[in-house]
Parts: sequence; structure tokens; C-alpha cells
Amino acid sequence: MTLSIILLFTTHMILPFVFILWLGKGIFKSKFDWLIRWLLIGTFILYIFLFGLWGWFSYYFRIIWPVLFIFASFKSYLKVKDVPFYYKKDIKNWVSTGINLVVIIVFVLFNILVISGYFYNEEPLNLFFPLKNGVYYIAHGGSNPLINYHNVNRAQRFALDITRLNLLGTRSEGIYPRELPEYKIYGDTIYSPCNGLVMDAENSLEDLNPPEIARESFKINRR
Repeated sequence: MTLSIILLFTTHMILPFVFILWLGKGIFKSKFDWLIRWLLIGTFILYIFLFGLWGWFSYYFRIIWPVLFIFASFKSYLKVKDVPFYYKKDIKNWVSTGINLVVIIVFVLFNILVISGYFYNEEPLNLFFPLKNGVYYIAHGGSNPLINYHNVNRAQRFALDITRLNLLGTRSEGIYPRELPEYKIYGDTIYSPCNGLVMDAENSLEDLNPPEIARESFKINRR
């Protein structure tokens, strides 16, 4: 799980900071070069804003990156407002531009897929939210596997991973604690999402800490 934490911290914190700094401090020979970099960074910021697992760090912190991106966009555009839109490029510059365009297209497609996961084409079933008296965050949920890993398993197709947020917008005390009481949602009362008759209940299973839950979910999804 250490690798997962490093990867999340890199994509959610380090890369957005570096990219926004790259845009704000950049020197551009043309508006076209500025536009390519702006699209590259903008599609990435939108992707992590929509797709990021912000309950790990802070759900509210995700607002900072779009705000800083807008500020860097305005600051950097002031530098290029008087330069020509385009200048003749050599082969090396065109290769770099081509790579950037491919990355932009990839992030645009990912963003479209992420947004599509918030919609459902069939007749929905209206249910009550099963938790009360808190601020809750859907870590995994939606109609496509990109934002809901349960979606690939038919039995779990409409499952949700729900976390409760503390005042800082994080799900727990620490990034990935092993002790269950460290998680804000631990001990919450679950309410029935619909009217009905309870036919059976199970209350003898041992609690699993989140790393163990992740391993069990991985095993189930591979079946």
C-alpha cells in the first residue's frame, strides 16, 4: 500500500503543483505553444478534480488546483498576448507538440468517460441514502468502471464505497491507518434505503481493516 500512497500523493499533489508552476512561469514563443500547454495542464487538472480520491487527503483541497490553474492561466496569458499566434517549427518542436496533443486527447477521453459515469441510461430505482448526521463522500460509485471498480463485477455492479468526512474533508486520522476507530465512518448507524421486510441478518463476521478489505475486494473481482 506504500506504493499506492506514493502514487496518489504524486498525482494529487506534486504533479498539479509542478504543472501549474510550469504554466505560470513558462516562456512561450507563440500563442499556439501557450494553448497546447494550457490544454495539457487543464485537462489533467479536470481529470484529477473529477476522478481523484480526495477523501485520502482532503475533499475540499481539490478546489485549490482549479483556482490556481485559473490564476496561472491569466498570469501566463499576459506574457503571450502580444506574441504571434504561430511560428514555424522544426522537426524536434513538432515531435514535442505531437506528444502533447496525444496526451491531451487521452485526458479528454478519460474526462468524457468519467463524466458519463455520473449518468445512467436505464430506469433508476429511487433509494434513500443509508447514512445520516454527517458529511459523506462516494469514493467509488457510478455506471462505469473508471469511477467504480465494482462495476466490472455483476454482483457488485451498483455497489458504492461510502466514506464519512471529518472537518478537514478527510476520511480518517492519517492517510491509511490500520485501526478502524481512526476512520470517521466507523460505528455509524446504517439505515434501510427502502421499505421492506428483513428476512435475514449476519453479525458474526470479523471486522477487516482497510488494507485487508482492499485485498479481499481484489480477490472477489478477479473471480
